[in-house]
Amino acid sequence: MDLSSLNLPFAGQKTWDRIDRYLDVRPNRRPRHADSYFHASEIRSLCPIKEYWHRAWLLALKKARGKKRKALLEKVHACANAGRPKASLQAIFDTGTVIHKQVQYYYGVTGLLVGAWRCPVCGFVLRGKEPLQMPRVAVASATGYKIHDFDLCPECHMNNETWPHWEYVEPFGVDKLENVAGSTDGFLDILFDGRCYNGILEVKSINANGFDEKYGDPLPKPEHVFQASIYMHLFGRSWALIVYFNKNTSQVKEFLVPKDPAAWDTAVGRSRAVTQGLKRGTPPSEDWRTCQRIKDPAARVCPAAFECWGEHPPENFMAA
Repeated sequence: MDLSSLNLPFAGQKTWDRIDRYLDVRPNRRPRHADSYFHASEIRSLCPIKEYWHRAWLLALKKARGKKRKALLEKVHACANAGRPKASLQAIFDTGTVIHKQVQYYYGVTGLLVGAWRCPVCGFVLRGKEPLQMPRVAVASATGYKIHDFDLCPECHMNNETWPHWEYVEPFGVDKLENVAGSTDGFLDILFDGRCYNGILEVKSINANGFDEKYGDPLPKPEHVFQASIYMHLFGRSWALIVYFNKNTSQVKEFLVPKDPAAWDTAVGRSRAVTQGLKRGTPPSEDWRTCQRIKDPAARVCPAAFECWGEHPPENFMAA
């Protein structure tokens, strides 16, 4: 296609390159602080030794000046960016966020998901002493039967111009004693034979290969059961529904899972290893290493590798 007549000097460039550059460097949406909670979505794979040094350097920054401060900043930034997903993976995560909102809306408009609901137009949030169903109204369905569909926002009456028409406000739970926290995808209230069963909703978007279990662990994946168990503990629920949404076909698989008490014990152990180490001023013991060897892939890019192993990782990962 000849574009020469349009006189567009940028025609040889890809506009998506600018987006990739943004995705590679955009700020962390959940920045780490020295006293940050340990999040349910990451504590299973968290290395207590690396986390100790990250937080110790953050604390030292408060008093450091000059060259020492500059060196600490470099370490802190290295910790914050270690293992940071590349632009393509960042975009995949963003797509997952959109799918989460879609699934939450479907569970909300059918009356299964309860909690607080935000109007995407005016920002009005509908809350109650108890978790609420999405504002709904009885309407005629496409086949003429009565069903419930979304109701208009009582403040602006304009949310019929957007989709989703209501956004779910994800509940945030925290155990301040153990410093563990997380935002669940939602509360489920399932009515059956006159009784209401209260559980946790956990949504996972997944590609077709993972959905069909062609590689990796079978569904539900252990890390997802672990994460759901932490939410169950934080919110006092005994079961969760893990919903896998196939990004390629929009197919769904769902799994009811009970709470695994061992998950909470693991989370508390990792949290205490870091927080108690910070109080003592000494890092967790070598027993908490998540790497088996200094030349393991994770150790080779770990900003705290020298502090952990007493030596720098080999530049050549094939080295003995």
